[in-house]
Amino acid sequence: APSASRVQVGSPHPLVLFRLGHSILGVDRRARVFGMAVDDAQAIKAARAQFAIPREDLIKVLSRGEDYDDVLSVCARNVKMGPFTATSGLTLEYLLNAATNMLDKTVASAITRMTLDVIRAYFRPAEGKRLLVVGMEMAGGVMVGQCAALAPLTHKDMLEWCDFVYCRKEKKKSGTGQQLEGPQFIVERCPNSPPLNAVFLDDALSSGGSLRDGAVLLKGD
Repeated sequence: APSASRVQVGSPHPLVLFRLGHSILGVDRRARVFGMAVDDAQAIKAARAQFAIPREDLIKVLSRGEDYDDVLSVCARNVKMGPFTATSGLTLEYLLNAATNMLDKTVASAITRMTLDVIRAYFRPAEGKRLLVVGMEMAGGVMVGQCAALAPLTHKDMLEWCDFVYCRKEKKKSGTGQQLEGPQFIVERCPNSPPLNAVFLDDALSSGGSLRDGAVLLKGD
């Protein structure tokens, strides 16, 4: 189930990050402010809240309501019992293996369609603005790749304001030396380029460390 965080690429302003961890299934939606001063008291309050998207609210934004139960049943089928050690070092009692689910041909399109539905409903930018959907490392990269492939077929309206970007774990040692890969206007960005609104897309949230690192990277890129 996808996660997303709102951040500005190249933004000089403090970050308020809104994370939807497992929000597609209404399991856990988390929002946090990472060590940065924010003047807006309401933004701080919202960023510290932890809540799930209620099932009834989520169903309303889905283009195909049956996707909810289809995805839930496959995720339950693919769950692996632990204990497992996460990248963050935390011990997990069970593992919702995102790679297994996203590469399961019986449900991959449903997961991607739901991801696009949620992005369109919760993260659509203001008129005339654009949004980058940035997938981090392997899982996020698979997700944005699937979104880029499916959007022209199922969410054509999003093509007017949404682009999809892959963020490598580290900069390439050859070629362009890019860490962000995407449309040409992304790889041509420089320190003087204007800030862009972005959604940080990932499969799950354990400690929040990868989210923090990714947000710092995007803020400076």
